[in-house]
Amino acid sequence: MTSEPYAVEFTPAARRRLAKLPLAAASALYEHIMGPVAGNPHRLGKPLDAPFDDVWSTRRGDYRALCRVDDYERTITILAVAHRRDAYRPGGSRQ
Repeated sequence: MTSEPYAVEFTPAARRRLAKLPLAAASALYEHIMGPVAGNPHRLGKPLDAPFDDVWSTRRGDYRALCRVDDYERTITILAVAHRRDAYRPGGSRQ
């Protein structure tokens, strides 16, 4: 028996950043988030250390999506989308 996938929400900033990515990268990352990640975020993501407490990261190619996972509500909130060189810099993934 499979459980329902998590609901996925994007912050306005994450949605804007996703729209600015190259089309192929944006499509691949979006499909990755809405498919396998929504099905099991803990299998395809990793928890981050300070200063990103309670934030998870998932990757597709050179791009990262930083998110919060709420297991009780079964929601994933995408906080930021960025190239890997910028994703973990304070403020770098939120431009």
